Amino acid sequence: LLPQPRPELLPPSHDTPDMADLKGQETARRVLEIAAAGRHNLLMVGPPGAGKSMLAARLPGLLPPLSPREALDVTMLHSVAGQLPAGGLIQTRPFRDPHHSASMAALVGGGARARPGEISLAHGGVLFMDELAEFARPVLDALRQPLETGQVVVARANHHVTYPARFQLVAAMNPCRCGYLGDPARACTRAPDCGRNYCARISGPMIDRFDMIIEVPEVSGRMLWHAGSIGCCAWRAPSPIWNGHPIFSGSIWPRRWPIGRCRCWHSWDAPPRWPARSCPRYRFLTGPRSREYRLARSH
Repeated sequence: LLPQPRPELLPPSHDTPDMADLKGQETARRVLEIAAAGRHNLLMVGPPGAGKSMLAARLPGLLPPLSPREALDVTMLHSVAGQLPAGGLIQTRPFRDPHHSASMAALVGGGARARPGEISLAHGGVLFMDELAEFARPVLDALRQPLETGQVVVARANHHVTYPARFQLVAAMNPCRCGYLGDPARACTRAPDCGRNYCARISGPMIDRFDMIIEVPEVSGRMLWHAGSIGCCAWRAPSPIWNGHPIFSGSIWPRRWPIGRCRCWHSWDAPPRWPARSCPRYRFLTGPRSREYRLARSH
């Protein structure tokens, strides 16, 4: 005989991405907080490497915890789909990010047993669709009705199932196919027609489902330097006094300095200085690899 089931709760996940990992993008951070507070659907448009995926991955950490009813619904949906990790109720809000090559059955639901799709598995959480314009247009248009009703009906010859699908849609896309529309140095020769044709792949009614549409610009290397995101030491915010001398905002000293010793800073008693030209960090910021770093910093 099977043992009597016992009510349990899955331990909460402690590896949720944190907003402290982001450098720059103050406007996008504020918009993300507003979207979390009002459960607004959000579309982010920006060049590759601007941090759109990092912003979306940190949205569940801003949302309130699941209520008992929501936790039960989320757990049942994952159990029906065969994706329940262990016995117990799921306490963390789901975050689903399907690939842009996903089919309509994988996104909406279906198959031989009419299993729930990604929009139902994202119930109570966030559905992130990266490279929105690369999704097939029928797949995107299939989301219009669930976004309005909060549920999806999977009708097959032998099955007719209604799954809840009340999720928050967050999407990201490039402004054009090459990704650098508006940048004279890197834009393709087909601009601005390239951007117009690329955005036309998304239907107007689907665009209307987004409550907020923002532009996410690229973060410069200088801003990353001031934010302390690169370097060979850990960083902390400076105090207004250094060895009895006030630090002025207009000085040439950097706004942050390392906690530990670094070869770029030669003494604890001397004020911090910019790295010397012999330092590999200086060459990395100013050399040909700076663009590759900007493009890959979100990975």
